[in-house]
Amino acid sequence: MCATLSSIHAVCHAGTWSCDYTSVPGFESGKELSCDGLDNDCDGETDEDFEYKDDVHPNPVKIGAGCGAGACANGRVECKEDKTA
Repeated sequence: MCATLSSIHAVCHAGTWSCDYTSVPGFESGKELSCDGLDNDCDGETDEDFEYKDDVHPNPVKIGAGCGAGACANGRVECKEDKTA
């Protein structure tokens, strides 16, 4: 996604070059909120800002964090194919 060079535009502001990723499909500026296995904020990491919470886990947990209890005590938060945790 972020490696699609035709979607990235180099911009010069006051003598400093920066990359404009806003044309990259699915780009998320600032904090990456999707759980889709993609680098949506073009920082080289995947789903690093996504936090999962539900009725059982009212405090947000990050991808890879433990999430189970009892028989599921070794469970880990991961993204599903439908792009949810």
